[in-house]
Amino acid sequence: MKTRSIWTLALVTVFFGSLQACETKPKTVKTEESALTKNAPSEKLAAIQTYTPAILKAARESGQLIVLHFNAPWCTYCRKQKSAWDNIVIDKKFSDVNFIQADHDTNKALEEEYGVTTQSTFVVFRGKDDPSKYRKASFITDEKEIRGIIELAIERK
Repeated sequence: MKTRSIWTLALVTVFFGSLQACETKPKTVKTEESALTKNAPSEKLAAIQTYTPAILKAARESGQLIVLHFNAPWCTYCRKQKSAWDNIVIDKKFSDVNFIQADHDTNKALEEEYGVTTQSTFVVFRGKDDPSKYRKASFITDEKEIRGIIELAIERK
């Protein structure tokens, strides 16, 4: 009985001692600034906007480059593309690009307007371009390939 009481007391002491350790103020750890924030003025970074007719209209009227991505939550290619898109939109060289994401399942009329026949497709064009100048790509998951297509469109102004 004494042995059990001693072990119980030891466990309670360790448990409550660890709780007290959790309540102490954590040490401040100095970390280096990330490459994105270090010495960077508050520059506009691109963001992925969810499609609405008003957002697309404003982007088209701006005359800037638009990347219209049709995706679906159930699409494995779309899920693979997500990390590439997340990295691309925070790259400063794409800060003037309008990234718009449209749901493949609910925007069939929009897909038809842009000649899209499948999910995981992105259309790259200037806001006021004729539809014959649109560039489309489907099922590309490699970030370098996606970047290359967008960079080529930027260069061609």
